[in-house]
Amino acid sequence: SALLLAAPASQAAGIAAGSCAGPLVVSMADSAGTAVSATGTVTVSLADTHGGVVHSNSTCSSAITQVGIYKGASSASFYYRSTVIGSMALSATEVSLKSATLTVPIVAGSLASISLGIGNSAATAGTCTSLKYEFLDSYANNASLSAAQSTALQTSDAVAVFSSVSDCSSTQTTFSDAVGAVGRATLFYRGGTLGAFTIGASASGITSGSVTGSLTAGSPSAISWTGADGIAAASCTAYTVASADGYGNASAVDSVLAISLVATRGGFYVDSACTSERTSVSILAGRSNTTTYFKSNTSGTSAFTASRSGYTSGSRSIAIAPGSVTDLALAYTD
Repeated sequence: SALLLAAPASQAAGIAAGSCAGPLVVSMADSAGTAVSATGTVTVSLADTHGGVVHSNSTCSSAITQVGIYKGASSASFYYRSTVIGSMALSATEVSLKSATLTVPIVAGSLASISLGIGNSAATAGTCTSLKYEFLDSYANNASLSAAQSTALQTSDAVAVFSSVSDCSSTQTTFSDAVGAVGRATLFYRGGTLGAFTIGASASGITSGSVTGSLTAGSPSAISWTGADGIAAASCTAYTVASADGYGNASAVDSVLAISLVATRGGFYVDSACTSERTSVSILAGRSNTTTYFKSNTSGTSAFTASRSGYTSGSRSIAIAPGSVTDLALAYTD
């Protein structure tokens, strides 16, 4: 005699992950397939190499590893649950009977959430890095859409963009997914603000997903100024000239970077006393800024320009107020 295993016809094509399947039946039969009744209790061992669990009840809350076919009966029923997609590999064994096996597909359950993944969580400002999202069931199995839906992407970086092309030349934040889609594996993200960032993905009726990363500065490609917007005439004031990436983030240079300086009023100086004039500064290798000094003996507006071939020039204007009164002049009229 031999053991036989069978699943309900309605579940033979596939069992949803996390569901309680059954009742499954283990039975005894002769070589012709005719049912054989037990003459005493026959204890059958049940095991699943896929990792599923056999239960005695229809809520799958009571795990068992054996089931008994009692005297006069030819079969016994039980239930089965697995949270991992793949294929059930259930076996039924008893020392005096030929063993039986049963394979039934374990398919994803209902769509429950979105999972996000980023190709490089330590990305560089201004570069496109790969991004993907996947639809999951309640047990983190990949699930396909039963109806078309739209997925929206968000980020904490105000200047970042999402794209479906690798150079991020076209941008969008909402993506339409058709029936049967399991997500998108060919998306891209380009950030511009240094530090930690968060990307989120959301769709109607399911739990949103998120992923975090950190952005570092891109290669230097621009020059910028920092310093006071207004000064007094004849005062000697420090200003910082910096190398920056395309988003204005400070970015160190690999070699000495010479930068030309021009002011429409006043001039630049080497020292804090403004005694030695200059028309250029240099940012040293491994650094992202240097200091220069400025003075104008007349009031008005001065426009600064810091330029270097191959870099976006840095420009700013400052207001120069009349300085303090230091001398009195007398005029005599006859």
